[in-house]
Amino acid sequence: MSSLLIRSHPATRDDVAGWLPLVEADVREGSGPLTLVIADQSYEIPTSTSGEGVATRELLPEGAVITVSGALPFELRMRGETLFAGAIDVSDDGSWLVRPPALPAGHLLVQASADEDAPWVAATAWVPGEVDEYSVYAGLRHDGDVLPVSLEVDSVRLAGGASRVRVESPALRAWLLADYSDSDEWHELFENPGEYALEVGGSTIEFSVVDGVLRTGGPAELDLVGDLVLFADDRPIWGGVVAHPTDVRSWYERFVDFGPEGGSDDTGSNDAAGSSAEARAAIESVQTHVGTYRDDLAAGGGSLDHDQVDYALSDFLPLRERITVLRASEPDDLDLAAAAGELDELIALAERFLRGESDAAEALLAPFRAVLRADKLAICLDRPPHEYRYLTSGKREISTPEELAAAPVWYFEGGGTEGGLLLEVSSWSVVGFHFAPDHTLADRTETSGLGASAPSSAFP
Repeated sequence: MSSLLIRSHPATRDDVAGWLPLVEADVREGSGPLTLVIADQSYEIPTSTSGEGVATRELLPEGAVITVSGALPFELRMRGETLFAGAIDVSDDGSWLVRPPALPAGHLLVQASADEDAPWVAATAWVPGEVDEYSVYAGLRHDGDVLPVSLEVDSVRLAGGASRVRVESPALRAWLLADYSDSDEWHELFENPGEYALEVGGSTIEFSVVDGVLRTGGPAELDLVGDLVLFADDRPIWGGVVAHPTDVRSWYERFVDFGPEGGSDDTGSNDAAGSSAEARAAIESVQTHVGTYRDDLAAGGGSLDHDQVDYALSDFLPLRERITVLRASEPDDLDLAAAAGELDELIALAERFLRGESDAAEALLAPFRAVLRADKLAICLDRPPHEYRYLTSGKREISTPEELAAAPVWYFEGGGTEGGLLLEVSSWSVVGFHFAPDHTLADRTETSGLGASAPSSAFP
């Protein structure tokens, strides 16, 4: 998650005057639904797509209006797990607006998820009052000197009497680990150590590159996408952090000092050591299954057929047993817990699909059960009339329960083609079941021949 805003909006619903939260959060697309819990109310935040790989939620959630004010704690949850916790201070003067907070300066964002060899550096700064992107000054100083780097104001959002301003530049890169044709036009932080000051609309984010380490005045953490967030001071704009697998965290340790193990996470929300290699493999398997099957299964099957769902379920069930064992040894791994929840959802959807198919098939077979007995009923259940073509003497097609009950013989025709383009041979085969009046099997016959289909003489 690269940004989060929670605002308030006056609202009246069911003749009750109060306010509703507006939530804006940039997260990786497909990450799952968000739930905001605030003032004893729970609001589901649906997803709308905005840009490649990013889902943005910014809306009035459905739900009851809130009629309390003051400092109100909130939690933002994903799949039942708390991502962030904090508080907003809502005015009690009747306007129901968030009071201007004690603003943090902002944070740097090293966007290595998009390009780990030469990540862009973006910054988010908080500026008092309302500003627009055309009036915001953004400049970068290195050891006191202004750098000729053009910083673009990407977005401005108003929240609680302050503006959140995001700036970035394709020419400002954190480090360079590969050759690029236009890299001589970039300013690479690690190639140019020293003291930096990023000025945005009157706010200043100070950071440094010293002894091969990037530092700001606050903690360093990883966001939901895996990008590096460096807070400008000790007042981050959200509470809580997102723990990541050890290999992701250790990859960044070449460039930044995370501080004591666990960073600034005092919420106890995750194991700072991350997932074991075996757990990560299981989590990746779940994510692959989610991407492959969840949308179709949630739509009642979608483009999937019985065999595909049955095959998928044969993968899901052993994976659930494997994750159950892993969770017993890694109980604090929330990524693993989230994966277990997603897998349980897939299993429930798959079983519901197969159960629904079974119920539907049973409903179709019920009329045949009522009139067929003995071997006729057994063959009918083995070869459901809604899946097989039934024929009788003279190659006449029969399909109703009454027709199957009255016919003394049932035939099933098959066929195929062998050979290549120069010599292609088609053949047919007919299997016949001959019944006694009490529906017991009296005889079974088989005939075959050449041709695209069997002649009527093969159905005496």
